Amino acid sequence: MTEELQQITKKASPWNTGMKWGIIFFVVTAAMYYLTHMGVDYTSTESLEQAQKNPINQYGVFVVMIAVLVLAQMEHRKKDLGGFLSYGRAVGIGTIVFLISSGLDSMLTYIEMSIIHPESIHTLIQIQMQNAQEMGFTENLDESYERAKKLTTPFNVSLFKFFGGILFGVIVTLIVSIFTRKANPDEI
Repeated sequence: MTEELQQITKKASPWNTGMKWGIIFFVVTAAMYYLTHMGVDYTSTESLEQAQKNPINQYGVFVVMIAVLVLAQMEHRKKDLGGFLSYGRAVGIGTIVFLISSGLDSMLTYIEMSIIHPESIHTLIQIQMQNAQEMGFTENLDESYERAKKLTTPFNVSLFKFFGGILFGVIVTLIVSIFTRKANPDEI
């Protein structure tokens, strides 16, 4: 590895690129969410379930996730690292992207569920109870309802989205990084 390339790698921080792409991912997915939730009646379980089962929410976000991750890793590789990207650095940039986007998403979720659509909490609990009945969990339904009421708060849902988003993002990053890394031949 040349001395110049070592200096570039040491100085290049993944944070600027990761934050930029994390914000982009958040904005795109938030826009997709709100476009698919226009006109949703948050007091109706059918309306909310229909919006949640929209293919854009189920599959479109995953496609955008992979595209943003690849673009972030490629930008960091080309602009900051002289055309090379180790597996560890690729995972690092992806983790930053999902840390930023999950943090912003959890804040937006908290605001939406506590201020904009507080009725959505009750509807989510109803959906959970319907799903439990459909799966055959009819015993202790009242107890389950009370537990769901305690656990399904704006803060808890936001916290779950934050850690769930990071975990899922890191898993996807571990896989995608296999294909986006580019080893420096001088290091081999």
